[in-house]
Amino acid sequence: MIDDRKYTLFEHLSELRSRLLRALIAIALTTGVTFFFVDEIFHFLVRPILPYLPEPKKLIVISPLEQVIAYLKIAVMGGIFAASPIILYQVWRFVAPGLYPNEKKMVLPFVFLGTIFFLGGAAFAFWVFLPITFHFLIGVLPGDVIPQFTVERYYSLVTQFLVAFGLVFELPLILSLLSLAGVVTTKVLKRFRKYAIIGAFVVSAIITPTVDPYTQTLMAMPLILFYEIGILFAWFTERRRQKDAAQQVAPIKVGS
Repeated sequence: MIDDRKYTLFEHLSELRSRLLRALIAIALTTGVTFFFVDEIFHFLVRPILPYLPEPKKLIVISPLEQVIAYLKIAVMGGIFAASPIILYQVWRFVAPGLYPNEKKMVLPFVFLGTIFFLGGAAFAFWVFLPITFHFLIGVLPGDVIPQFTVERYYSLVTQFLVAFGLVFELPLILSLLSLAGVVTTKVLKRFRKYAIIGAFVVSAIITPTVDPYTQTLMAMPLILFYEIGILFAWFTERRRQKDAAQQVAPIKVGS
């Protein structure tokens, strides 16, 4: 059965603070490790834009500290991705008290799938979204305009999109978790579908630094798709929870 213990608001906040602190410590440690490989990551992350840059196909810097700032952002982003299993574990532990005992055992699938989704979202951004976006944005420049991009601006954009798409790909798992915790239901998610579609374009407009509708639509489509997948995940979660709840009720035998 679900843990019937009543938690006070202070206990919830204390538990949330503890989980956040552990997640931040994990990010700090993995960021320190990632920093040793930041130069290799730097050269790897420049790949999506290289085919669309004019010769000599180089980024530029306009400030003495720009390269250092870019390295720091790359290290933090790498730390977030490296620490993602620990972050997801802390999320699970925070909501675990409201789950059935058999649901609490799903921690490993949750952490594994969450990590795969997060990395998958970043991979989609890197290999699909960014090349298409750069091809479009640089392609619309007139012939007398030479595209030159600073290191800091470019890597801010790339890290922003990698993390953003990683979170977008987590949406089905997040909705499943909210369904497990009883926060949302499939009926509610379906009712708010039209608002979710509008919200997807609003979020994409906020996240994408450009104002062209092409890029914003390309960002909004995965949000809408994964919202629909999240509804399906929530439906399976509810069906399983109803089945588990029914099994918790022992049949009453009536003597003859």
